[in-house]
Amino acid sequence: EVTLPGYIIPFEGMFKPDQLIISSLPIASCFFCGSGGPETVAEVEMKEPVKYSAKLVSVTGTLELNDSDTDQLMYILKNATLKID
Repeated sequence: EVTLPGYIIPFEGMFKPDQLIISSLPIASCFFCGSGGPETVAEVEMKEPVKYSAKLVSVTGTLELNDSDTDQLMYILKNATLKID
């Protein structure tokens, strides 16, 4: 079990109440629209649906490393809970 601090990515198709992407960098610098690399983002599968927040959050769950599925990110956090910092 690990805890990752970061920001929820709000792009259409990337935020669902029970599946989201979290970035260690603010939106302007994240992997999808800024200068961050793929190591700065993680997929998160939530235990329960959450609402979007632009604030810094923390997600805690079971970390899975992806080294073969190109349709997913390198880091996947499963069965996660969210805390708004």
